[in-house]
Order: sequence, then structure tokens, then C-alpha cells
Amino acid sequence: MVTHPWDGGEPQGSFAKEVSQLETLSRTLRRCPQCGWYYAVEYERDSDHYMANDSYEIVRRMVPAEAGESVKAGERARFEARYPRQMAAVSAALSSGHGGHIARLELARAVAWDRIRSGDIAGVRALIGDGDDSLRAGVAGALKGVTRSLSFGSELLGVAVDLVDTDPSRRDAGAALHPQCFNASFRPALPALVDRLDHESPWTRGLAAMLVGLHARKAPEFEVSPELRQRVPILERHAAAPRAIRSLYGGTPPTTQRDAESLLQAIKEHGEL
Repeated sequence: MVTHPWDGGEPQGSFAKEVSQLETLSRTLRRCPQCGWYYAVEYERDSDHYMANDSYEIVRRMVPAEAGESVKAGERARFEARYPRQMAAVSAALSSGHGGHIARLELARAVAWDRIRSGDIAGVRALIGDGDDSLRAGVAGALKGVTRSLSFGSELLGVAVDLVDTDPSRRDAGAALHPQCFNASFRPALPALVDRLDHESPWTRGLAAMLVGLHARKAPEFEVSPELRQRVPILERHAAAPRAIRSLYGGTPPTTQRDAESLLQAIKEHGEL
């Protein structure tokens, strides 16, 4: 990672020497001349709106299907030629069962992204069927990646909701669901999220309350279901709880209490309280 000071000073830090050997395809895209894998160049900035902040330049390897969304026409033929071989190697490596948590997470992310793009949602769900935390986190990472350009159907919504129950998949699954919750198409996810309003984990409860509350406020034709109405006493209890419990969603500090308060207000606005 390289830090670029906000005042225009000299960059701080450096990349590994291998990064300098990558071929530059664009400002934000690189390719390894030996293995053919693609790398994204990303720029991040601290989210403090009240002061100038440094920016951070990061180079990370992209999974094949993710790279397919970035390569331009001049690179497309090369990408298409390599893609089947890359995915065959990734699938074989994942099936072998070898590797540590991070390696298997990245393999699962690559396979899940490929299956999402091909419409094989049953194959995506199969990846999380055995409860392997590495695979669950990889699928959640793929969902977070595709959510910027893909509207989730009911089956994919169901996969994402199932991943909000546990770490390490909760945060990315929540980030994947967040852009989806503003649309009417999010409605099939509501019953499962309402069920999670009394989940044993305060982080899952808060995330469920936030997503349902945002949908209630922003999506057209929201109706308070009998199941949601039955959980109003639970929400009132959470709203009165101490503010010490912080939500993990997106690295921001909303509390379970605040999420419960917001959802109660949304229900009130629909005339149910």
C-alpha cells in the first residue's frame, strides 16, 4: 500500500517489487505477464468529512469473473481465451480442500462470482452448504462485488440473508444487501430479515433492523406484515438497550439501539404504531 498525503507531499510506503513487473492496461487495471491474472489498482480515503485526509493506493488481485467486467475491447480476446483454463484451475484447487483460510476464501470468491454471473444460484448456495467459514466469507465477498451492477433475484437475496447470521461473512453480506434494499425487488428478503430481529447475535439483529428500516423508508408500497408487527415489542426492548453494542456493518458505528429506533419510526410512519 502507498499513502498519498493530502497536502501533495511525497508518497509514503512502497509496493512489493513484483508489482512493478505488472503490465499497465489502464490507470486502474494491471496484468501479470507470466500467469495472466489481472490486478485492480484502487484508491481509498478515510471517511472523515470534516478534515483533509490522505488517500491510499492499493493493488489487489482480481478473481477472473471480476476482471471480465473491467477489461476493454482490446483485451477481451486474451481474457476470453484464458478464462476457462483459469476457472478450471481455481475449481480444482477449491475441490482439493487444501489451503488456509485466506486461500480458500479467495478461491470460493472466484467460483461464486463465476456462478453468479452464469446464473447458477444453486451452485452458489452449494458453496455455503457445509458451513465452512472460509467458503461463506468467499461467497459474501463475491456478493459484495457484484451488487454494484446486478439486481438480486429472490434466490440470491436468500443466499445473502443466510450469510448475515455469522462472522466472517456478515459484513460483506450486509454490504451486498444494502444497495438492494431500496428497491421493490428486495421484498422477498423481508420475511427472513424480520425473523432475524430477535436473533441471538446483536450484530445480526442490528443489521436486519437497518435493512428492513431502510426498505420501509425508501422502497415504494411497503406494508407492515403481521410478523413484523409481532416483533414491535422486541424492537422497543432493543431501542431501550444501552448504546454500548456497536454494529459491524460497513465499519460505521450505528448501534442495535439506533437501528431498532429507526425501524420503529418507519413502522410508525406507515400508520402501524
